[in-house]
Amino acid sequence: MRLPSVSRNKILEAIYTFDLEYRNTPQFTGWENYEKQKYAISYEGKLYPPKVIISLATGVPRSDFYGGRESNSYLANLGFKIIRLTNGKEITGVEGQRRGFEKQAGMVHKQGVAETSKKENLKILPVEYIPAVYDVLSKLPRYNYYTDSRFLPENGIYFFFEEGEKRKDGGERLVRIGTNKSEGRLKKRLNDHFGGSRDTSVFRKHIGGAIIRKLGLGDKKLKNWYSKEGRADQEIEKLVSRHLKENLSFTCIEVNSRDERLLLEEGLIALFAGEVVEKPSADWLGRYAESKIIRESGLWNIEHVDGKPLTGKQLQRFKELAVGGNPVEENDCRTLVLIPCCKSKVAMLSEGWEKPLPGLPALREQLIDEVEGTLELADLDVNLSGVLNCYATITRAIDLYCGNFYYAAEESLRDVADGEITDVDVLIVSAIYGLVKLNEGIRKYELQMGDTLHDGTKVYKYWQQHGLGKILFDYVSNHNIGYVWSLLPDSMPSFPYQQAFNEFWRLSREKGIECYHVKVPGAGTATGYQRARWLNEVIKTDPRMLVDVNSLPDQFENIQGYRFTYNPC
Repeated sequence: MRLPSVSRNKILEAIYTFDLEYRNTPQFTGWENYEKQKYAISYEGKLYPPKVIISLATGVPRSDFYGGRESNSYLANLGFKIIRLTNGKEITGVEGQRRGFEKQAGMVHKQGVAETSKKENLKILPVEYIPAVYDVLSKLPRYNYYTDSRFLPENGIYFFFEEGEKRKDGGERLVRIGTNKSEGRLKKRLNDHFGGSRDTSVFRKHIGGAIIRKLGLGDKKLKNWYSKEGRADQEIEKLVSRHLKENLSFTCIEVNSRDERLLLEEGLIALFAGEVVEKPSADWLGRYAESKIIRESGLWNIEHVDGKPLTGKQLQRFKELAVGGNPVEENDCRTLVLIPCCKSKVAMLSEGWEKPLPGLPALREQLIDEVEGTLELADLDVNLSGVLNCYATITRAIDLYCGNFYYAAEESLRDVADGEITDVDVLIVSAIYGLVKLNEGIRKYELQMGDTLHDGTKVYKYWQQHGLGKILFDYVSNHNIGYVWSLLPDSMPSFPYQQAFNEFWRLSREKGIECYHVKVPGAGTATGYQRARWLNEVIKTDPRMLVDVNSLPDQFENIQGYRFTYNPC
């Protein structure tokens, strides 16, 4: 496929993401020594895998485009140096493209080394950190004027968002950053903004000035508003309070050290003001601000806009503080939970379907043909009215399955499907669809992994032979997943769901991906139900337990009478 066009900064963001989240994972440790890896991006003394960086920057799966010439040219056109790993020399075929970009971008060469001219180099690298900051903020609770102050810390940094201010990706744009300088006064500081006066909050002063200018109330009123000796203007104060209460929300992180608060505040303001990646909307009130700094930066801040931008070390500390001060490993991995499908299904109209995993649609169609050719399977009413009927209702998987497992785990599954749990993925293992996302649209069916097709092949053998394990391995690799939990049945001959992934278990062991099969000794036919209760309990208690098997208890207070074991796959 044709790769979408992105900016050089998008590639820089991907490079930063690779360093922060991928480089030290088992999958990418020593990647440059892989036999199939021939090229690398050479950037600031480090090497990066071209296809991985392009995929991170564009969102296009690596399986959907070629490496080699296609990837190399794409990157060279954005000014990146591509080398051959065997000898470390730059690829001559794309060097000219890189030189052309550098010349167009205003770069100069000294002794064969490309350097950006001073004008072009101003604050170019900190922009890499902006998406990471937004990612952290998106996971924090959101508050407003009506929030009970008991939920707020005594000391910290606050981040304001304004109604109507959106980023290119649809997320909310940050409009002000601040902190409390005096100990224990964060709540008081926020109250000063929402309900104080121009004399207690410079934020209110900026907004009031913008309102006066927008309404065309005249220079005399504006001068009085900004003058220290000016008369109180209750009319404007009311308008400021209304705007703040109706249009501003905020989040905050607890930072108890005053010195640390002030340093992080300066770094964050300088980061967002120094490289205006997300432009304010045409209707943003700040466009009427008296200060040119506010109008151009898109922030209701003046102090620190020319300060020292956030450093990589400070970003890491910022992430730690956002999760309560606990260290965040740079190679933090996501978790995947594999759950079984079930016999009970209810079709209903639903929307918002996600696309299936790459490589699955063709295999599904082939298997459906095999089922249609297997008389005892094709004649089942549920198949005739469902998967074998192209006009049958398509239902989100999480809505379709309604057996005991889904009843017991519904709360946690809904949280994952709705994006409330961000570090855990769930895939459903289905005999006819292979692997299904919770929000993927599918039709009703009746088929089990232990069923036999017309040519004598067991369904689980069909999936083994057609690479379902490799498809899952690619998904895990591309989503930075380091831990996999199987809640699948494995009893032969009827329910060999675990066995369908033998290739995946093998590949995972080779790559250091930790995989565990959750067992419930003595549960008998209640095993599946108890596994679902286990999942619900872990997700509700602390999903982070899924990245540390040693932190998982073998018994739970809310699941009396059962013990759980975690067996490596």
